[in-house]
Amino acid sequence: MKKKAMFFGFILVCLILLPTLAMAATGVTMIIGGVEAKPDVPAYIENGRTMVPIRIISENLGATVDWNTKTKQVTIVESGKTVVLAINSTKATINGSGYTLESPAVIKNGRTMVPIRFIAEGINYAVDWDNTTKTATINKNTADTGTGNETAKEFQYLGYYYSQSSLSDSIAFNNELTGVIHFAYQLSAEGGFTKKANFDTDKFYCQGGGYENTRNADIDALMLITGFSKSTVTTVLSDPALRAKTVNQIAETINVNGLEGVDLDFESVAVSQRENFVTFVKEIRAKIGKDKIITLSLMPRSKDSQYWYDGYDYYGLSQVADYIIIMCYNEHWSSGSPGPVASVDWVESVIQYTLGLGVDKSKFVIALGSYGYDWPEGKSGASLTNTSARNRAAKYGSVIMRDRASECLFYTYKAADGIKHTVWFEDSVSLGKKAALAKEYDLGGIAMWRLGFYTTEIWSELLDNTEHPNAKIWQGKAAAETAFPYVTVDKNGGISIENNGDFIPQS
Repeated sequence: MKKKAMFFGFILVCLILLPTLAMAATGVTMIIGGVEAKPDVPAYIENGRTMVPIRIISENLGATVDWNTKTKQVTIVESGKTVVLAINSTKATINGSGYTLESPAVIKNGRTMVPIRFIAEGINYAVDWDNTTKTATINKNTADTGTGNETAKEFQYLGYYYSQSSLSDSIAFNNELTGVIHFAYQLSAEGGFTKKANFDTDKFYCQGGGYENTRNADIDALMLITGFSKSTVTTVLSDPALRAKTVNQIAETINVNGLEGVDLDFESVAVSQRENFVTFVKEIRAKIGKDKIITLSLMPRSKDSQYWYDGYDYYGLSQVADYIIIMCYNEHWSSGSPGPVASVDWVESVIQYTLGLGVDKSKFVIALGSYGYDWPEGKSGASLTNTSARNRAAKYGSVIMRDRASECLFYTYKAADGIKHTVWFEDSVSLGKKAALAKEYDLGGIAMWRLGFYTTEIWSELLDNTEHPNAKIWQGKAAAETAFPYVTVDKNGGISIENNGDFIPQS
C-alpha cells in the first residue's frame, strides 16, 4: 500500500494531539467521544447512510488508514480489525469476511467520503442515530457493551406460540425447544403496547398452559410485540419519548411475568426509521440488561432491488440483538399469484444475502412456515395447514405432486361452484431441506411458525436434518411419509412427471 506523506504526517499529529475530537456538518451533527467536532468537508446522508470524509476515521476514531492509488482501495486498521473498501464498490470486508454496503465509498469534490457507521462498528465503536436531530453519537465499545451473550451459542429451536392450538406442540416438543415466543402484544401509536385480541383465550398463562410448560421444561419464554402498521411504527420510533415509554413497559412486563426476553415483529419499517429502529433496540438492551434476550423477527430479503426492505439495517440490528429471526416464508402470499410458500433455492438466496451484509451467522435464525395457501382462480388465497391441504386433495380426488424446483407440494381442483383452485403447501420433506440449510451454513438455529402447525413427521424431519440428538426418538414416532411424484412445471403450466416423462396439462 502506498501512503501519501503529507496526509499521513497530518494523521500522526492528529493521533497524538487530537484523540477525542468530534465533528459537525451541515444537516448532520457528529458527536465522537462526547465532543462535537467540525470537519472541513460537510457530512451528508446517502441512501440512509451518513457519509464522512476519510480523515474522520483517522483523526477522530484513532485508526490507521492506507490508500492504494492504483486499486483505489482504502484499508483501515484499529483494535485488531481490518476494514477494506474500494471506491464506488458496494463490496467490503472486515477481517476478510465479505459485506455489502448500501452506500459505497466515493470521491466527491476531490475528497474520499466513506460510510461512517459501517467503518465505526467494524472497528468496535458503537453508533447511535437520532433521526429527529440528525445526530450521530459515536463512542468506543467497552467491555460492558454488546448483547451480553458473546460466548458460543447452542443451536436454537424456537417456536412461535400464537393461539390455544399452539399449546399441544409446545408441550409435545418441550424436550427440544429452546425458546417459546408468545405472540402477545401489538404496538400502540401512543407508545407502549396493548394485548392482542386473543391474549386471554390463547391458554398461554392459564394453569397447565404454555408459560407453565416453559417453566417446567426450562425453556426460555419471550413476549412478542407486533408492529404491522407502518404509520404506528414510524410514530413510535421517531419520537424519543414514545420509545422510552415503550421500553419501560417492555422492562416492566418482562419482570412482572418472569420472562426471559422480548421479540419485536415490526414488519412495516419505513426507510426513514432505519437508524431509529437500531437505536430503539439499543435502548431496550440498556434497560433490560444483558441477562435478558432480544430477538427480532425480520422480513426476508434476497436481493438489493427489494427496496421496500430498506428500513431494516440487518447488520446493525444483529449487532445489538441476541438473534435476528429471518421469516423465510411467503415467497408467494395470499394476495399474490399461486406458488410455493418458500422454495428451497429462495430460502438459500435469503441466507446468502443476509450473511453478505455481515450478519454474524451464530445470531442468524431462519423461521420456517408450516402451512400453505389455496388460491381460487383470479382471487386472493386463504392459508391452510398441511393436514387440511391433504384432506382437501382427498376430498376432490386431486393428485398431490412435488415440484422439483421448489421441493414443495401442490395440486389443483375444481370446487362445487366450478372455480379452479391451486394449492401449494409444505411438508416434512420441503421443510426438512430448508432446515438442513441452517446446519449447512452454520446458522444459529431455526424457528417454527407456528406451534400447532407441526406434525410429528415434520418435527422428526427437522430434528434429523439439524442433527438433534433426539431425532431418532422422533423417527420412531413418525409415520412413513407419502412419496409424492416429482414433477417439473413449464412456463405455460404444463406438468411433466419425472422418470416416465408423462405430461399432465393443468385442468
